[in-house]
Amino acid sequence: MVKGPLHISRFYRHSTRLLGSLHVTTPQSASQIHLMLQQCDLNGYADMLKVVTGAANEQDCLRVHEVGAAAGKPYIGLCLGAEGALSRVLNKRFTPVTHKLLTIAAPGELGAI
Repeated sequence: MVKGPLHISRFYRHSTRLLGSLHVTTPQSASQIHLMLQQCDLNGYADMLKVVTGAANEQDCLRVHEVGAAAGKPYIGLCLGAEGALSRVLNKRFTPVTHKLLTIAAPGELGAI
């Protein structure tokens, strides 16, 4: 947790952005995702937020993006596994994909080819 008045972008304001990120492996409710996003915000210091959850179905993918869109900051919302593939397609930023010749980095990661 970031504490005090020191903000990292004070030193790197022209070249660096702070990404707050939390990962869990189980599906989360809307209130749990909201809490994760609040924690990712690092007391307001994060420039962008990222949450990763598990997914049991398509609704879990939609939920992570509904809550993320209301966060007020740019966000990445990902759900793990085959059930989470839709969440990767719905991202507006940095949707992780891989090439068929590379190993899969995360459960549910999509291939570009």
